[in-house]
Amino acid sequence: MNIRQNLALKFCLIVASLFLLFAFSLYFFSSSYRQSGFNVRLKNRGTTVVNLLTDVKQIDNTLLKSINADTKNALFNETISVYDQNNALVYSDSKDSTNRQANIETCNFTYSVKDKPFKVIVSAFDKFGLDNLRNLKIILVVGSLIAILVSYIAGWFFSGLALNPISKIISDANEITVSKLNVRLNEGNRKDEIAQLSITFNKVLDRLEKGFEMQRAFVSNASHELRTPLTSITGHIEVTLKKERNTTDYVELLKSLLSDIRSLSKISNNLLDLALATTDVGALKLKNIRIDELLFSSKEKLLRNFPEYKATISFISFPEEEAGLTVFGNEPLMESAFFNVMENACKYSENRGVEVVFSGNKEGIELRFKDSGIGIPATELTKIIDPFYRATNARSIPGSGLGLSLTQKIIELHKGILQIHSVEKKGTEIVIVLPLIPSVI
Repeated sequence: MNIRQNLALKFCLIVASLFLLFAFSLYFFSSSYRQSGFNVRLKNRGTTVVNLLTDVKQIDNTLLKSINADTKNALFNETISVYDQNNALVYSDSKDSTNRQANIETCNFTYSVKDKPFKVIVSAFDKFGLDNLRNLKIILVVGSLIAILVSYIAGWFFSGLALNPISKIISDANEITVSKLNVRLNEGNRKDEIAQLSITFNKVLDRLEKGFEMQRAFVSNASHELRTPLTSITGHIEVTLKKERNTTDYVELLKSLLSDIRSLSKISNNLLDLALATTDVGALKLKNIRIDELLFSSKEKLLRNFPEYKATISFISFPEEEAGLTVFGNEPLMESAFFNVMENACKYSENRGVEVVFSGNKEGIELRFKDSGIGIPATELTKIIDPFYRATNARSIPGSGLGLSLTQKIIELHKGILQIHSVEKKGTEIVIVLPLIPSVI
């Protein structure tokens, strides 16, 4: 059963239930009203007979029977019996019981005239009232069947109108493919639930389109970046194998190969770290990390790999308690982020140096990495964190364009904030803000 059928059926059941409740109530109250009204008529007929018997002395049983037979107010199959206080029959116009109609109704009551009590029994058949009640039943049954049919048809029609926007969404969504991720659904009035569904779906499409674009760029750039050192390695080896070389040539070849292999290894490690940084935080091994110690270890690693680089670490405010220096995160990833920022600062600066400024308070830790390098063009600041993107003024310097992108992902993974402030030809400042562990916050 599809949604339209389900809605139509439920609408029909609701309307049918309400109508049947109304029909039952109407029939019940009509039946009760007829019965109480007929009892009043029976009692009135009985009191009339008693009054005639007691007030008019010239009337006897025979005359009274004749009057009752000719009266216009007589009831169908009417029978009246009157007894005095001694239960002696005073008056009766009962007929042969073999000709009595079914559904005879009887009213028994005591009626006093001049302090003389009379027991009155009046029986009759309410032909007119029961006929009307029977007609009402037929009308209600037929009306209920028609109402149920009409309510189902109406429910089917209105559910179709209500589901038309969803059908349109389904139709439009079927047009969206990998090659048409730029197609968006109609958002209508942007207020009702269907519009909100379209808006939400469009936001998902925006993220998917961006993700696919990043994936295509990632694959393209990764292939290019990995191909470059591999091509260089292959070329050097092929050239060297064409003839015998002296020891100096082989040493130079090995140095060149080592440089290319290190570049290839760095790209591979960054790609692995980037994949790790984009995973679920629950899959990572997290622990309390002292940021000051991690900064110094990152500095040592930097100077060990690049002896010509320089790095200084200074503290504007140093927390008195150890918890003020501690964040909860993944140590290898965090070290990789700090190392990448320091390396970039040194690589793109003429003095090959970076200044790291630490400040902390009860709200978190702030790290500023400053250099006096080539800077980043203002128009490219928003793109510089994309994987493999390199600023136009930095493409002559060896690099992969993964460092800042990787750092951004790692900081986001640790619920931190990364900001980039740069002026071309003057330098760049990278600001990282990290939250403290919950017990400190």
